[in-house]
Amino acid sequence: MKPNAIIVFLVLAMLTSQAFSWWSSSRRRRTTVPTSSRSSPAGGPSSNPNAVVCTSYRSSNYITCKKGGSSVTCTTQPPTETRDDQYGGPTPRGEYLIGKRYTHPQKEIDWYNLYPKKEDNSGYYGYRQRTQKGRNTMGLHPGTVSLGCVTVEQTCWPKIRSIIDSGSMQYRGSGYSGFLYVK
Repeated sequence: MKPNAIIVFLVLAMLTSQAFSWWSSSRRRRTTVPTSSRSSPAGGPSSNPNAVVCTSYRSSNYITCKKGGSSVTCTTQPPTETRDDQYGGPTPRGEYLIGKRYTHPQKEIDWYNLYPKKEDNSGYYGYRQRTQKGRNTMGLHPGTVSLGCVTVEQTCWPKIRSIIDSGSMQYRGSGYSGFLYVK
């Protein structure tokens, strides 16, 4: 590896490490958006300029969604389980496609299906398809209890919903709202 590449790698590792989050004086965190098309089967945000980009922070229970010059940050509900390979656990870290909004038939609430990126970077899992961690049927929705989804505080939900609904992208012939990065 070239010395300049090593330095860039180390700086990026430091900036994304929680150990170096001392620069943030508030609970809100800066949202870093991956731009490399190599790291995303769908090409990432740089290849999808109309996509919304959301980042969910598991350790602080916040989500930030951005589109164009608009940005919204909301509180999320903590999961009922601590292990992300268990039902009710936090949504596993990584990249997800955000589906289009619909009304969940059993829960009768707004719902966006989440499609996790496959570990081998070959695409995304289907909504009902189990990941290597054994998780499936994860969503982004409003509520007061999280059973493994990204569950947004109800009072802030209309703002998040509005910005997510403004997003649009295509991947392998299907429409999505954008990307979710869980950190």
